Parts: sequence; C-alpha cells; structure tokens
Amino acid sequence: MFKMNDRFNFNSQNNLFIPFILFIWVMAIPFKNSIYQLTLVSIILSCVFLIIKHKDYSTFKSIITRDKILLYGISLILLSMTVSNAFGLNPHDAFVGQLKFFYKYILIFFALLYLHDKKYFSLKLLTFFILISLSIQAMNGLYQHIISTDVFSDRALQDGGLTGSFSSRNVFGLFMLIASALFFVQIQTKPALNKLMPLMLILFSISVYGLLFSYSRASWVAFASFYFIILFSSKKITTFLVLLVPPIIALTLLLSSENLVLRLEQLLSGSDSGRLEIWLWAFNSFKESWLLGYGLESWSMIEDVPPYRFVHNSILEVALNLGVIGLFSYTFLAFHILRKSIQSQGTAVLFALGIALFVISLFDHSIIEGKLFLPILTLYAAYVIMASLQNEPKQ
Repeated sequence: MFKMNDRFNFNSQNNLFIPFILFIWVMAIPFKNSIYQLTLVSIILSCVFLIIKHKDYSTFKSIITRDKILLYGISLILLSMTVSNAFGLNPHDAFVGQLKFFYKYILIFFALLYLHDKKYFSLKLLTFFILISLSIQAMNGLYQHIISTDVFSDRALQDGGLTGSFSSRNVFGLFMLIASALFFVQIQTKPALNKLMPLMLILFSISVYGLLFSYSRASWVAFASFYFIILFSSKKITTFLVLLVPPIIALTLLLSSENLVLRLEQLLSGSDSGRLEIWLWAFNSFKESWLLGYGLESWSMIEDVPPYRFVHNSILEVALNLGVIGLFSYTFLAFHILRKSIQSQGTAVLFALGIALFVISLFDHSIIEGKLFLPILTLYAAYVIMASLQNEPKQ
C-alpha cells in the first residue's frame, strides 16, 4: 500500500501538522493574504514549541552555527540595517521594517532548516508542494487569457498582458519564470517520471505560455539565463533540452499577438521603460550617502525621488538603503548561497535558478521590501542549504 512517508522520505510519526501548514504556507505565498501570515506564524511557533518541548536547544544552536559563513552573512546584513536605520531618514519606521524583515524571513529561514533537520518534511515533499502551487498559478494565467479575468480575484488583463492573481504583469512573470524553470528540470532530469511526463510537458508549456504573455521582459531574460546555464552545464544533452524548448517558444511567438512581438522588439532594442532615469537618480543619491545609505523606509524622503515605488535594481537598491556596508553584506551572503547551490544535488539546477533570480532582480522587484520576492528568496536559500547538507559526507 502506498504511504506518503515512503514516497517523500520523511518521518510521518513526528507530526503531520507540520507538512500540512508547510503546504498551506507554500500555497499562500503568491496570495500574500491572512492565511499566509497565519501559516508563517504557525511554522515559527511550531518550531519554538518543539524545541522547548524536547529541550532540543543544542540542535537548534548547531543549525544556526554549523555554517559559520552563512551566520556571518546574515549577521552582517542585520548589523548593517541597524546602523543604517539609526542614522537614516526615518529611524522609527525603519526599525519596524527591520523587525518585520527579521521574523518574516530570518526566523522562517531557520525554522525551515530545523524542521527539515528533524525530518518533519523532506526536500521531495517541499518540491512537490512548490510544483502544485506553481501549477495553480500557471493554470490561472491561462484561464485569465481565455476568459479575460482570473479565477481568484477577477483581475483583468494589464495592457493586454497576463497578471494572474497578482497586481502586476512582472510579478506574474516572476512566478512563471520559476514554474517554467522547475517543470523544465522535472522533464530534463527525471526520466523516471514516465507516467507523469505528459502532465509535466503540459504544465511546462502552460508555464512558458504564461511567461511569454506576461510581457515581462526581465522574466524572459532571466529564463534565458537559466536555460543556457543548464544547456552548457548538462552532461546529457537531451532532445527536449535542445530541440523541443526553442520550437515551443518560437511557435508561440509566431502565433502570438502584435503586443508580444512589440515587447520582444522593445527588449531587443534595449528599451528601458524609464528604468535608466531611476538608476541614474539612485546612483547620484547614493553618492550623497555612500557609507550607510538612507536606511529602510526612506524612499519617499530622499530628495527629488522619481515617481516610482522602488529602484528596479537590487544592487542600487541595497546601496541606496544600506550603503556600501550593506552592499558588501548582501554580496557576501549571496555569493555564499550560490556557492552552496553548486555543491547541492550534483547539478547546476539550483545555481542556474539563483542566477535567474539575480538577473530578474536587476530589473524588477525589491530585494529589501518585496512582499512576494523576499519569501521566494528565503525559500530558495533554505532549499539550497538543506540540499547542500544532504550532500555533505557523514561524520
């Protein structure tokens, strides 16, 4: 008889409540609603409860301290935030923002590492949850293109492009980038999934369709970076990898609307959609406070701020908010996570996905205050660390 713990390699005797709330949390990330907040708190409190109940303080301490570089990187970011906020333009709101950053992303990060270490869930199970969540978003985008409104929030198309349940085409493009990448990997590297292969091909095609019709050029470039890293690092060049993916995209383009062709022309011609103006302003403003930046929650208070919500470039955003000290801290941690991604799973998949997320952050989304981008980065970083630990030799 099929047992879930056999299939997904976790100890169901521990507690099925943990996998359940983890599933709901992953499902709720795209919606960023009260359910997301509730499950976020539930995961953290469950971790605290289990540590206290089993007096498992030494295990949690070892999880925090066993990767010294990771701990130094996170500590440097929090320290740079503290100093920049103290001398910034909006200290009160900045420290509130830093507190939220700590519990929403740092605490959940270590909670996930602890619960995985204690075998409350496995990477296979987490991957399964992520694929279900992305499938729902991809199919919702297809539904929106057919019906003109999405299933969950009745959102209409935005300038002819897909938004799914999100307020922005670029956010939907981000999720379709990840969906396309992960379904691509399932097809490319999991030939054992013969029975599921037709389903994977369908979901991959829907995800690529959503990616293209999001009109998110940053997402297109990010997926291209992912694809070429996999292409040139793959030891086994399959027919799917070389011969099937480009025709799927090319056929979609040939049969597409004029809007899609126009967006492609804008990408190829280097149209910046106003980003150059933001970047020049951000760089000039950074030079006025280069050491510590302006602190969190300071965007509207900086002189001559342009009429945009954020910088649209992760490097300039960190430099503007946290100065060169914060930029060094973020870079230090990012390089460590990418180095760990190379060590994990014996493939370039996680590294390629990390590069894709970095590429898209150079044009869209906020790496400091992004309510959807930061949970994705947190989940990615936790997944990388968990995967790398599985590959470490036993002592």
